[in-house]
Amino acid sequence: MASYKCYNCGDSFSIIDSSFYYIKGAFGTFENKHYGGNNIHQSYPETVVLEFYKCPACGYVHIEVEGVGNDVRDLRMKIRPNSYAKSFPGISANVKKIYEESCAVITFSPRASAALSRVCLETILLDKFGIKGKLSKQIEEFDIKCSKHEIYINPDFITALHGIREMGNGGLHPEINIDVLPEEAQQILEVVEMFLQEVYVNEKIRKEKLEKVESMKEKVSFARKQ
Repeated sequence: MASYKCYNCGDSFSIIDSSFYYIKGAFGTFENKHYGGNNIHQSYPETVVLEFYKCPACGYVHIEVEGVGNDVRDLRMKIRPNSYAKSFPGISANVKKIYEESCAVITFSPRASAALSRVCLETILLDKFGIKGKLSKQIEEFDIKCSKHEIYINPDFITALHGIREMGNGGLHPEINIDVLPEEAQQILEVVEMFLQEVYVNEKIRKEKLEKVESMKEKVSFARKQ
């Protein structure tokens, strides 16, 4: 049974009659249907479907548009929410804005999304670590800080960050002239999200836990003095 993850509360739920409803239109004729399983598109060869997914846990309604058939098969849009941007506590307003823009345009222009992901990475390195300059130099300086253990980060991130820089350049510079595929833009965005999670969220959690355990030394020292 297919499932859907709620953007609002994070719960996953099964796509059944009570959670899924769609409006199907073909050549000016629309009809309302509840969940139709695998037979949803068999009535018409060219179909535009407006899909509603209601989360049983929180009641949030997701709305998407999908095209089926040669003339409309490239149509896939998120209407509510208009992107699946995640929440990362502690990020600056500037980083948040650029990240959400990258999420919002990915359906319409993977190339623009990759370019914005690159800008987002550049902004993170400046905002969080105070590293200035061209992105290639920013990543090099970030790598040096990591190797000196000034920053805790998985070394695999460095290679991935350079990959984001290169693909983002393809979206920024016409002389490179490459196509960024939707799945490539999505993979780039996922690495940006992993990076945001690591440097803003995980770092804070890690620091708090280490400090709590470190403070236990005082309890032992006090006991020895008794």
